Amino acid sequence: MAVLLDDQLENASHSHVEDEAARITPATDSELLSQFIHERRQEAFTELVDRHAAMVLAVCQRVLCDRHEAEDVFQATFLILAKRARQIQRRRRASLAAWLHKVAYRAALRAAQAKHRKGKPLVDDAQSAECEQWLNIAQTEE
Repeated sequence: MAVLLDDQLENASHSHVEDEAARITPATDSELLSQFIHERRQEAFTELVDRHAAMVLAVCQRVLCDRHEAEDVFQATFLILAKRARQIQRRRRASLAAWLHKVAYRAALRAAQAKHRKGKPLVDDAQSAECEQWLNIAQTEE
């Protein structure tokens, strides 16, 4: 009985060390996507959102020049990621960041086109200063 307990403690302590190492070692996007798909780990998806949030939001903001609409498209982009995670993992040749950029850009363009079809100006006077500021930031980053 004592030998069995010692083995269990040793195994538990070994798995605890592996868990700690997994938390310390940053996973790749591919590993996180796999954890989200196969293990249903919300933390993995949250980490992917945290890693790519700034880039996705910046793309949406640059296209739309409207923070609120950009936030809507930002959310839609990550909903698409969640829904299509399995397809993305199977067929992905480029990086996840590149895929997210493409999806965010296309979704923002569709939102801008929809706004234009409704007869609304793409940028109103109140938003023009904000848009100009974002465009200046984008140009200095390039």
